[in-house]
Amino acid sequence: MSKAKANPITPYEFRYLKKGHDIDLNTFLTSQQNFLTIIHEINRTSFPEASVNVKITQPRPGSFIIEHLIDIVPIGVFVSENWDRISTLFTVLKDFIDIWKLLKGDKAEKVTYVDNSVNILVNGNNNTFHADAFKIYQSNTTVNKAIFKGTAILNGDKEIEGFEVKKQGAKKPLIQVKREELPAFQNPNKYLDKPERTKEIKEATLFVKKFDVAPKKSTKFTFYYDGRPISASIEDGHFLQRIMDGEKFGNGDSLVVDLEVSKKFDEGYDTYIVDKHTILNVKDIHRRGQNPDQTKLFE
Repeated sequence: MSKAKANPITPYEFRYLKKGHDIDLNTFLTSQQNFLTIIHEINRTSFPEASVNVKITQPRPGSFIIEHLIDIVPIGVFVSENWDRISTLFTVLKDFIDIWKLLKGDKAEKVTYVDNSVNILVNGNNNTFHADAFKIYQSNTTVNKAIFKGTAILNGDKEIEGFEVKKQGAKKPLIQVKREELPAFQNPNKYLDKPERTKEIKEATLFVKKFDVAPKKSTKFTFYYDGRPISASIEDGHFLQRIMDGEKFGNGDSLVVDLEVSKKFDEGYDTYIVDKHTILNVKDIHRRGQNPDQTKLFE
């Protein structure tokens, strides 16, 4: 590796396909902000070790053209040239948009990865894209929201006939989306269609912290699980009856149980948050200081 040389900033043109040289300010600002979000997220996925800078120059006549000056700035002293990075960034962007055109929010019939490429089977035909583009389509909520918002504002502006992105001086656009293609980006992405709640049942060992001597099914008990305190209700009626009949449990005793872990999707954090624990079945009791083989619950 050699010390990085200063590379000329690479100019790309973002062209709004429309008549005239003016554009609605909300259309311009919203679409550019979401385009910028997509550029940054693609760079973060493909080149996490580098940041990307995007500037614009004064608009030029002809439809409505915005010239973006793209520069990827590696973090660190010894880096490779950034020409390939910028080319890859726009390849991923193009393929991401083409995947949306192809799948329109649906899932692929079959997906096969080969090195840095992915083959997507649709209607019996194989389509090859950059692997990062499909990864982003499949799992990056930020980019998919940005393409939704960016194309929605363009679709709502009746003067817009589509948009193009091309490298300055190139004869053909790298990316072209016509007006009739814009609605496809408004479909929900089925890979990201997450249920509001999920449940998982697992065998778990819970250490007793606090027990209620007169419990109901709605009573919350406190345990230590995986080194942290949790509250859990118990639905095992037979076990609850044993407690009501006077069986005592102390700190350090443990229960082997079927534990239902309930999670709720938090859209703000784009992840599932555990919000409920339920003990479905108590399978065994281990008394503190005793051999577990001597404390079988149902012998």
